[in-house]
Amino acid sequence: NYSNIQLRDSRVDVGTKYEYFDYDNVLVMPEVALNTRSEGLISYYLNAQFESFDRHYSPTKGISVRGSYALYTTNFVTNHGHTPFSVVSIDFLSAISLSSRVALLPGRYGRVLIGDNFAFPTLNIVGGTVGGRYLPQQIPFVGIHHFEKFDNAVVGATFDFRVRLWKKNYVSLKTQYARQDNNFFDLLDGRD
Repeated sequence: NYSNIQLRDSRVDVGTKYEYFDYDNVLVMPEVALNTRSEGLISYYLNAQFESFDRHYSPTKGISVRGSYALYTTNFVTNHGHTPFSVVSIDFLSAISLSSRVALLPGRYGRVLIGDNFAFPTLNIVGGTVGGRYLPQQIPFVGIHHFEKFDNAVVGATFDFRVRLWKKNYVSLKTQYARQDNNFFDLLDGRD
């Protein structure tokens, strides 16, 4: 990190990092074709976060906004001799208390790959109930219990209706909707 600034409810990180991804054997279905070559990636990144939730795990009021931008190269300047590619993501979640036991948690999210020749570890991966559990770029999606590769642009909405039964026991009704397309500007015509 070049800079890691924390102010009360906010955090900003700016930096450069190197990651090496070694893919000798990848376990996938035979009909799935993945371009998984072992490679090192150098990224320049900016992450920003603001969170004002009253509680981290079961909030009843407040908001969370996260955004990030990263530029990926293989040699500090280019991506295998081509123009570097970028990744932009944003997440918004709010908590609205309807009573001492009931809360609504609506949210929006999106992640877009910009450019060409994307590396496998940066592709849009969607599935599971917790973001980033299996892969750093994993976008949670209730109903997809494994994870799937999505197109270059993904946007979605989430809605959680949460009822507190006892002090630390909750029941949630969750629903999500997402759209995907290889071009961000065609997302309104994209696939659900």
